[in-house]
Amino acid sequence: MRFNDATWIEWIPNISTGEARIVDLIATTLSQIPQLYILHIDRSEEVNRTVVTAAGTKDSLKKGLKSLVDILDNTIDMSIHRGTHPRLGALDVSPYVLLKNGTVDELKNWVSIMAQEISNYFALPVYLYERSATHPLRISLSAIRKGEYEGLDQKLKAPEWKPDFGGHMHRRLGASVLGVRDFLIAYNVNLNTPDLRIAKAIAREIRTVGGPHRIHALPGLKAIGWRLEKSGFCQVSTNITRTTLTTPLDVYKHCENLAKHFGCQVTGSELIGLIPLHSIEKMQSSEPLSTKELSKRLGLDYCKVEDLKDRIIEHKVYIASGRSLFNEIFDTK
Repeated sequence: MRFNDATWIEWIPNISTGEARIVDLIATTLSQIPQLYILHIDRSEEVNRTVVTAAGTKDSLKKGLKSLVDILDNTIDMSIHRGTHPRLGALDVSPYVLLKNGTVDELKNWVSIMAQEISNYFALPVYLYERSATHPLRISLSAIRKGEYEGLDQKLKAPEWKPDFGGHMHRRLGASVLGVRDFLIAYNVNLNTPDLRIAKAIAREIRTVGGPHRIHALPGLKAIGWRLEKSGFCQVSTNITRTTLTTPLDVYKHCENLAKHFGCQVTGSELIGLIPLHSIEKMQSSEPLSTKELSKRLGLDYCKVEDLKDRIIEHKVYIASGRSLFNEIFDTK
């Protein structure tokens, strides 16, 4: 199959460690796999979590998943893990997004087969979620992850939470969640307050699910509030799941207004991983700003993003592939 005709997939493994030694080993190992491109790595020692964004073919990503879990099996022990972010296991969640060629149904079938293989090889409980979910209860990652690692042993005994593959608790690795999903933007907004109650209150107001009559509720938005203990301030941590409807700029503006109401200020924000091109274009349609100006408007200097163009998924793949993929978009820009 020709390079441009292959199915290209975005892979975003979320790993329960912020330790540089382990993350460097993962990056080195994955980068040696042909046709697997590491696009970005967000490592946080404070949250004790790392998000890797990669792109590849089915063959390269299958090898990548096996190599990744093998490293985690030898380096992470979830029984002693501590971290701010909710987590179920060492490879907490491993989503796949169709980038180019192929169909979602084909991708779902491939992920299901790969999940079973990984489960069998490592004796690892695996749940399928989002578009790969085998039951409505399992569409939501937060529902699967409820109780986290500490409650996993008990959860596995409940018939309704029997994993899609595997069955017994893996003490070191916990459990993993795999699935096909749409684009997602992980985006956090900084508040100049250590008061966790304020961050949680803002999160309640902006997330999709909640009580009636919330004028700041945004479509396709999950949000929680947490405090960064070492940094001494709080964040509203969000996942934008309907990226054609809600943008980081929408989230930022609503957080700004609510922060004023609660007597504090938004001081910047943090983009975790990458962002799809259509989200940039939607923000620019509401405020005619360049990608550099958008970065400044969102206060992304906090996470050292000077130009949002450097975080566009399609552009990163274009550069990583030697300008072979998505050249129909960027060769003319």
